[in-house]
Amino acid sequence: MKRFLIPAACFLLVAAPGCSKSNTGGEGKETFTISAPGTSTSVASGNSKSITLSIKPSSQFHQKVKLEAKPLQAGVKPTLEQKQVTLDGHNQDVNLMVSADADAEPGKYDVRVTATPEKGKATSIDVEVKVKQKSAEKLSISAPLAGTNVRRGESGAVDITLKPSRDFSQTVKLDAKSRENGITAKIDQPSVKLKGENHTVKLTVTAAKDAPTGNHSVTVTATPERGEAQSADVKFTVKE
Repeated sequence: MKRFLIPAACFLLVAAPGCSKSNTGGEGKETFTISAPGTSTSVASGNSKSITLSIKPSSQFHQKVKLEAKPLQAGVKPTLEQKQVTLDGHNQDVNLMVSADADAEPGKYDVRVTATPEKGKATSIDVEVKVKQKSAEKLSISAPLAGTNVRRGESGAVDITLKPSRDFSQTVKLDAKSRENGITAKIDQPSVKLKGENHTVKLTVTAAKDAPTGNHSVTVTATPERGEAQSADVKFTVKE
């Protein structure tokens, strides 16, 4: 029979933050526990999330322990960072990576992690994962509202910010085009890999010695692998 070791506070409030669930393996004085976070780990469909498992041996436990992870429902795929650990009386953490299929239905899934020592009984623990619906991948691009001054025969640079949604994970190609002869535009990064975080690129505008003076604009376009391209007009003024 598996024995659950639960902190006293968790008896009073099962859902209390910090409470973890654990099971015991081994035999006699050579025992160990494997525990997982007491709360579910959330992951969006098509994404992955790392979960830390803790293995705590008794001071007399000196063995190798084999680890195996299996999903209890289709829709998630678990991968253990280590398939075997050597315990020498000291605690050890192991990372469990859980990937949700792109078409996984939202809901609760369980992954069973089994720990088998060289001697004594094996034990297992079920790790709960909540799969969330992946939000739409969105991308926006922004440029400074105020215009930038560029003198004939010189260059000026401005920062362009790419703003992806949290679940956006794509490579984006960048291009800049001027609408006037005598004015050239170049972006310092022709493509960038975005992973849900804002990214800044630098646009350099160069005015030829005979470039027309006055107010102008350069169009910066960001084209993702999937979805529609986004663009922004960068304003600048050419001066003598």
